[in-house]
Amino acid sequence: MARLKRKFTVLAPDKGEVELCVAFASDDGLCVNQHFGSATGFVLYNLNKKHCWIKEAAQFSRLDECSVDGKLQAKLDLVSNCSLVFCRACGAAAMEKLEQQAVTVVKVKEATNIKHLLAVLKKELNSGSSGWLGLNEARSY
Repeated sequence: MARLKRKFTVLAPDKGEVELCVAFASDDGLCVNQHFGSATGFVLYNLNKKHCWIKEAAQFSRLDECSVDGKLQAKLDLVSNCSLVFCRACGAAAMEKLEQQAVTVVKVKEATNIKHLLAVLKKELNSGSSGWLGLNEARSY
């Protein structure tokens, strides 16, 4: 099983009710640059119409340090309360399990800036758009 090496949760001041929780597969916390199943890091954000703030960051063991069969469960558990997970790619098994958890996978271009994606999501929350249309420019497919 993929071993969770480090995880921190941020206790943010009251910024209002959370409207959306999103996860980004990232090894640096700045850009989306990881495949979901082999990701060594994730950063999770909470958003509402006025604010976005980091919720959690987690670091996982590398794939060669764990079995392939068990690599997904810890990552699936981490993002289980998210509405969206942004990654470079996602295998069929992970995609199916994420869909069962009602988590939408958004595949984006290499090194897509997380701050940019958060700004787009916040704009969409304010506009009432439900299709995440502003993300089309970042999608890899």
